[in-house]
Amino acid sequence: MTAAGSVDGVTYTNSVLGITYTVPEGWMLENPEDTLAGQLDRLAQTQGQEVADSNKQNIDAGYTGYLFYASAPDETETSNLLVQIASEESVNGMSSIEYAGALAEAFEEGYKQFGVEASVEPAQELTIDGHQVALASVQVVLDGRINGLDGYEFDNYHLAQAYSVYTVKGAVVVAMLSAFSDEDLEAGLNALKSVRFSS
Repeated sequence: MTAAGSVDGVTYTNSVLGITYTVPEGWMLENPEDTLAGQLDRLAQTQGQEVADSNKQNIDAGYTGYLFYASAPDETETSNLLVQIASEESVNGMSSIEYAGALAEAFEEGYKQFGVEASVEPAQELTIDGHQVALASVQVVLDGRINGLDGYEFDNYHLAQAYSVYTVKGAVVVAMLSAFSDEDLEAGLNALKSVRFSS
């Protein structure tokens, strides 16, 4: 897997891949080394140690890895952006736009099981510095009691996911944005579109 890259303020740079991101002002951008430890810890807490260990094995085998993690200022729910690197084999031969669309569809399907309709923006392809970057997003609004989520009642709860996918220097870069407000969604999408390529 590639070198982790470096952080300077709200800017992440990876000279091996030749990419630079700028996250929104006020968001906290983690050191790349801390991102890996933090993500594995989050996986262990939310999905169990076995899932975290399996993820670490995939990283060690070169199938995936974390580049950086950024999060909005503290809120009840913290909007965040996670950028990962994956091998081409791990996306099952799909193009960037197909993979971005598949990620959005998986999010939509996850909520359909609770009877909640999601609003999906069809995946689009942007050209940035001569590179093709696929971008897809999906939003849900939870209100009242939701089928299958016993004990939970929501009051106009907004959640959006967005995905950016592209290939650079033989690696697939996948960015995942989770936003809990329209403001964070707009800021996060701007961050995804802020990627710059040096080659």
